[in-house]
Amino acid sequence: MVSWKIYYPDGVEFSSEDGGPEDAPAHGVLVICMSDPDNGRRFQCSSDYYIWAKDEWWGVDRGGLYTYSVEEGIIKFDEFYRPSVLHPSAGWVEVGDLGVFEYLARRGNVKFGKTVRTESFNESIKKADQDPFFAPRTGWKRNEYRLDE
Repeated sequence: MVSWKIYYPDGVEFSSEDGGPEDAPAHGVLVICMSDPDNGRRFQCSSDYYIWAKDEWWGVDRGGLYTYSVEEGIIKFDEFYRPSVLHPSAGWVEVGDLGVFEYLARRGNVKFGKTVRTESFNESIKKADQDPFFAPRTGWKRNEYRLDE
């Protein structure tokens, strides 16, 4: 059974049956649908970044991305707030902000959201809400995005 699926522009999809979180394309996430024991399914959407933590996807902003990355030991900052990333063979390597994003994209457990026209976004939400690979929706989480029908 599919436990999560990522929806990208142009109808591209990647699910837990296609590979692990690290295997999914890093850029262009519109919606992530996840199995939910209380409501059948739930969404993460409209976020700048998505992180895989505690066996589920979380939508976060830049501060949340950095907090997660520091807590996981992926990046650290010096006294001047310059970021360094942990390189497997070279140890801590100082990089700029763009270097952090590139590193996180290659590492695989961080995905990057994409802004699209409202119509395209709404199509992706409808597709996720009607996806037959998930249990039927029985309710909504507080603050979960939903289309007004």
